[in-house]
Amino acid sequence: MLNNKYKDKRIFSVILLIFVFCLSIGLALFSSSLNIKSTTTVSPSKDNFKLIATCTYNGTGDCEVTPTSDDPVLAENSSKAVIENTTNGMVIRNLNFYLTKPGDKIKYSFYVRNNGQYTAYMKNYGVRNVEGTQKVIKCTPGEGTSESMVSSFCSGFSLFLNFSTGASSSSGVMYGGAWERDLNSSLPMSPNSYRQVSIELTYSTSSSVVRVDGPLTVEMGEMYINYSSVPNS
Repeated sequence: MLNNKYKDKRIFSVILLIFVFCLSIGLALFSSSLNIKSTTTVSPSKDNFKLIATCTYNGTGDCEVTPTSDDPVLAENSSKAVIENTTNGMVIRNLNFYLTKPGDKIKYSFYVRNNGQYTAYMKNYGVRNVEGTQKVIKCTPGEGTSESMVSSFCSGFSLFLNFSTGASSSSGVMYGGAWERDLNSSLPMSPNSYRQVSIELTYSTSSSVVRVDGPLTVEMGEMYINYSSVPNS
């Protein structure tokens, strides 16, 4: 009887040891660490920085802008401007101002819309020189037209670029060289917002500006507005 009890105790001890051993393995398995090593690369895409020019505030892209003027004759004889959105940016071309006398004004108005995911900041804007010259406006006299009168005529243009935020700039005399304005503020445009832009050309009423005595051709350099994803410093 005692031997049997002793045997039972031994068997029980062995079973207990096996149970503890198995439990230790289980605990060891559940106590294993999971180590995760990672690196993060931030790579902004220029495709997410997208501005378009359009004719209306909710427009989607390319279109034609009809000029306006207080004198309907001037508007009718000025050509429609063409807006194109290319992979290299926004292009406004075919601005053809029809002016006949001092005081005449022609205006083209359109919109710039931020269709990207970043806030866009306006950096600067201006007019480039006519290709092959050092002038933003090139006037060429026609047959029988006085060169001195043509020079005075060209110096009488005033160009205004106005933005819906109230920022504006003008140049009374552009005949002598390139024209550019850096902005004191960045004029931020948040995603899905828009801003109206007006380009206005005025024939000066200054007494120093004379009427030409014959035909002439007028060329204007390319106008531009630069935007960035970084505000002005």
